Amino acid sequence: MQPIQVLNPLKRDGIKSYIVYTIKLLNSNEAIFRRFSDFFLLREKLISRWPGVYIPNIPPKIAVVNIYLLISKIIFEKKQTLKI
Repeated sequence: MQPIQVLNPLKRDGIKSYIVYTIKLLNSNEAIFRRFSDFFLLREKLISRWPGVYIPNIPPKIAVVNIYLLISKIIFEKKQTLKI
């Protein structure tokens, strides 16, 4: 097994925007690109292939829109608290 790096999350636009991650072998210049959802599929396959082996959880997917809504809510609450 070769060590890998997961690098450079890039936003791709289409009908729906999504993030693509660069996956690179440390001993190679070759790279592939995968979406966040591909990591969930990989985890499911690892769990089914090796039952009983601990496979770490993947952080929950957070939509970019949700982040902006959260930031807006925090700013609104701070303004209300400070009465600006």
